[in-house]
Amino acid sequence: MSGRLLPWTGADGKPCCLMGDGTGYVSRLADQIESVQLGMAAGLLDHAAELLAEQRLTGEELRFLAERLSESLTDVKRVAESRGHGSAGRARGRRAGHCSVGADVGLWHDAVMIISPIPPVVPAGYLAKLQQPVLALDGGLELRPWRVSDAGTLVAAGQEPTIRQWNRLVVTSLTEARKRIERMHERWQNEQSAIWAIAHPDGGQAVGLIGWGDIDLAGGSAEILYWILPAGRGRGVVVEATKRLSRWAFDDLGLHRLRLCHAVANQASCRVATKAGFSVEGTMRSALLHEDGWHDEHLHALIQGDI
Repeated sequence: MSGRLLPWTGADGKPCCLMGDGTGYVSRLADQIESVQLGMAAGLLDHAAELLAEQRLTGEELRFLAERLSESLTDVKRVAESRGHGSAGRARGRRAGHCSVGADVGLWHDAVMIISPIPPVVPAGYLAKLQQPVLALDGGLELRPWRVSDAGTLVAAGQEPTIRQWNRLVVTSLTEARKRIERMHERWQNEQSAIWAIAHPDGGQAVGLIGWGDIDLAGGSAEILYWILPAGRGRGVVVEATKRLSRWAFDDLGLHRLRLCHAVANQASCRVATKAGFSVEGTMRSALLHEDGWHDEHLHALIQGDI
């Protein structure tokens, strides 16, 4: 008798196997976890490609990246084994990708559970079906999707000292910038992020970026990210854009909780968070690695009903 390898271990660290026909609650839960793990792996590969293309990583950053890639590869390997893509010549008496009863594993049964699963806050596939809107701002600018023709703005942002300091953005060529813009549209379809250009209306020049990253539709949350070139600063544009996108995230996408994180030393972003209505919830110690070392970060949040 054989079973499915589960994406978690028992209290003693031993692998867990599931016995059943693959239609029960535990099977569906395992499918959801594996889907998240594969999605995170894809996102990590994209992030790794971006970092390696910059060719400015320190030894500490490379080690951190290697550790995360190793963890992700372990998850992907286990998913492949669970789904029957392991080596056919693995342990005797065991089908590829399956556990054998009697092995040193924890045994689960895919019985019907009384507990009802918590429904997702936003159903999977909802964001991908939405057409990215153009959102007008009161100050005369607008939020619109990025275009390949905006590549020059990304290159300029990658060379601007303040943006590089706080956003860790390095873009050295138009080719690299165009690839980043293509990935923005791919990540919308993959429901990983939703990124807009802050631009002059009617096809005018982009002067900044704002959007939602780390989107978790099932959990109903996302984290805002932004930067703006010097030409767009000093008029409250980022505050207004943050408010507008927060309303879109709540009213149109249906999220419940929005995060804004920034280095403690970045007082400008702290002011943006406060003016946009995000409450400070605490300090995350040594949360993000910058060129000059690890930075503590403030965590601000806005929840459905705050605005």
